[in-house]
Amino acid sequence: MLNLEFYLDALFRLLEDIENFSLSNENETIVLQSNYFSYYKGSLVIKHSLPDTSCGIFGVILLNHNEYRINVVKHEWGHNQQEKQLVTIPYIFLIVIPSLNGYFNKVDDYYSQPWEYSADILGGVKRNYNYSITKKRGYGIY
Repeated sequence: MLNLEFYLDALFRLLEDIENFSLSNENETIVLQSNYFSYYKGSLVIKHSLPDTSCGIFGVILLNHNEYRINVVKHEWGHNQQEKQLVTIPYIFLIVIPSLNGYFNKVDDYYSQPWEYSADILGGVKRNYNYSITKKRGYGIY
């Protein structure tokens, strides 16, 4: 049996995103308030329900539907800027793979890693970074 209420609600949310969609959006709050998709500083943003993760790749920001932090939108947009500077294949090897390694291995001071730190810089995020971790591991800064 079809749940008409569910489909009508999904349609309403979709129409809401279409109505609020703007190619000139630079407001992180609009991104966070979207239901399925939006646009942010030249990047398509797609909301998803994968557990506890967001990313920026192929010029798209894939944002967890439960995300509420402005800094996450800015940070993932920063990753898109890294990809534009490096182009996709080097970006995957120099940013994506080390980032995933740090994420899945639960690296201390995750955002102090150079690929994450530089995404913050490009996205306009300010955090407290542990530079000694970066030096201790022998990382250069991107």
